[in-house]
Amino acid sequence: MFEVRQIPNMLTWSRVIFAIALVFIHPPLGIASIVIYLIALFTELIDGPIARKLNAQSDFGANLDTIADALIIAVIIFVFVPAMDVWTWIWPATIVAIIARLGLGIVVGLIKHGEPCVNHTYASKMASLFIYILPIAYFITSGHAFINYYIVFLLVLVFISVVDEFYINMKLKKPNLDIPGFWKVKEENAKVS
Repeated sequence: MFEVRQIPNMLTWSRVIFAIALVFIHPPLGIASIVIYLIALFTELIDGPIARKLNAQSDFGANLDTIADALIIAVIIFVFVPAMDVWTWIWPATIVAIIARLGLGIVVGLIKHGEPCVNHTYASKMASLFIYILPIAYFITSGHAFINYYIVFLLVLVFISVVDEFYINMKLKKPNLDIPGFWKVKEENAKVS
């Protein structure tokens, strides 16, 4: 039986389906793929607020949201970026940056705290926002050379978020995935003591 409280998870599941569909839609940066991508991003924007409004937050929903986000990022890296007319070193650099962004939090978190710790810092949210905008920016600019500089800026943002997260995970006594940034480490550690 349908419950209103299921809507956030249904939206997140739709993002999973849209991400998988984007792998098969050609051309990768054509109108059809961009429309589906925009719909997927819309579900990303509304599933969390709807879950909070309906008091329907759950660990399952949070984990499903993380998986859906990872699939969208994978589509950007492995479907959209290779289809872009950009400098040749950008695609490998983007892969390394995203793997470092996710992998470092997972590895350091496992070693230091016994659990993966991919933090939701301001830096990581900003980097994610610019990652999500990348295919739209490419589509709008029709692959203008500007996109190369956009990606360089994006890689710098990802690097900043990686350094921020590494510092946080190394210094925190107890993991807090919702810490806004490195400047809150001392305050968080004081709560634990």
